Amino acid sequence: MLPADPHVQRALDLGLLTPPQAEEAVRLAHQDGLAPAEFLRRRLAPEAWARLATSVPANPAPPSFAPSSGPVPGAGFGLNPVPGVVQPAPPLGQPAGQADTVVGGLQSSAPGAGTTTLGPGSRIGDYEILRELARGGMGVVYVAWSAPLAREVAIKLLLEGSSTSQGLERFEIEARTAARLKHPNIVGIHHVGDHQGAPYLVMDLIPGRSLDELLAEEGPLDPREAVRIVHALAGALAYAHQRSVLHRDLKPHNVILRQDGTPILTDFGLAKDVEAEGVTVNGQMLGTPSYMPPEQAGGELETVDRRADVYGLGATLYHLLTGVPPFQGETFEILVGVLTRDPKPPASLRAEVDRDLNTLCLKCLEKEPEARYRTMGELEADLAAYLADQPLSARPPNLWDRARKWRRRNPHLSAVVLASGLLLGAGGLVANFQVESAGRAAA
Repeated sequence: MLPADPHVQRALDLGLLTPPQAEEAVRLAHQDGLAPAEFLRRRLAPEAWARLATSVPANPAPPSFAPSSGPVPGAGFGLNPVPGVVQPAPPLGQPAGQADTVVGGLQSSAPGAGTTTLGPGSRIGDYEILRELARGGMGVVYVAWSAPLAREVAIKLLLEGSSTSQGLERFEIEARTAARLKHPNIVGIHHVGDHQGAPYLVMDLIPGRSLDELLAEEGPLDPREAVRIVHALAGALAYAHQRSVLHRDLKPHNVILRQDGTPILTDFGLAKDVEAEGVTVNGQMLGTPSYMPPEQAGGELETVDRRADVYGLGATLYHLLTGVPPFQGETFEILVGVLTRDPKPPASLRAEVDRDLNTLCLKCLEKEPEARYRTMGELEADLAAYLADQPLSARPPNLWDRARKWRRRNPHLSAVVLASGLLLGAGGLVANFQVESAGRAAA
């Protein structure tokens, strides 16, 4: 029986850990010779640790959580091989593999997800609150009436307790980057302000459904419809990339489909201005595991560039085509898949996906960034070519590509094969030399 800890219990109460996560945290802390609180300080995202540390009372009551000594069901969820982060538990009822974004991103409104609450009739600046729309770990979104615009808008307000230096900077990055992007497929930002010390931004209120809601209700999309949506998003991202903005959290949840079928890209909470200093450092894992590229899943954020968004958009296309993301399971399983395994070809999961579309999608999901489309513009061009029934630039993998992937999946075995080949080659040269020497001696 491992000792419990008030910090672990409080993390459970706040929803930062699930019971399996908490049990594994205590076990690993004991294994590493650390106090559970210190282990959590090292592993939780900074905002999550700040929230936890300030909420543990000075003289805590004895914790009710007592982990068992047996195996942990689903062990590894959130305690991933990337040092420096444990993800918050996904909201109750959220499907496996759809874990909430580590930083940023909002789920449908749920009680107790923060302390900031504004009722109907409250005001934020010139805006009258009508109702709460969504709430997440860092922010809450309200529907409000804008007198100057004479229409409803959405207001994203940073939650109390989230105003750490990093939380504020990330919020400011979202406001700054999204506000300078004026594109028909990117959510519009109208105003940035401060409400009683809490920053907020005013956005378009977009009538429609998110793509993950559409998938949950209707299942996989018609392939050409999926390509039409992703082609429009590729154009929006190419526009953002030209202005040095990376999204870094592309997924169906962050795309709203207007009632007329126009896709709108939202949530720039993890966006990066490649020309400015950011708040992320190597070793952090930011994003949603099922849709992030290996370099982002591995915390190698200095190497993340425009091709990371190519991967994220490809993972979104994969989900639209098949009804599932490229990798599923608990967070640990997903990360192992992202880092070490190739996804199942979408054509193997759905017969309606033809060879060209299968090739295009898998090119986006290549492990090595240099094997993907080099730019979002190249991907946009191939998507347009597919819709026009024209040849694509992408080609199915050849023998060399398959060998490269096999070497990546089997590094130790490939080393043995290479060594054996070298030995066989050397043996052949020796044998040939001996035969030639014997021939000269006989002559």
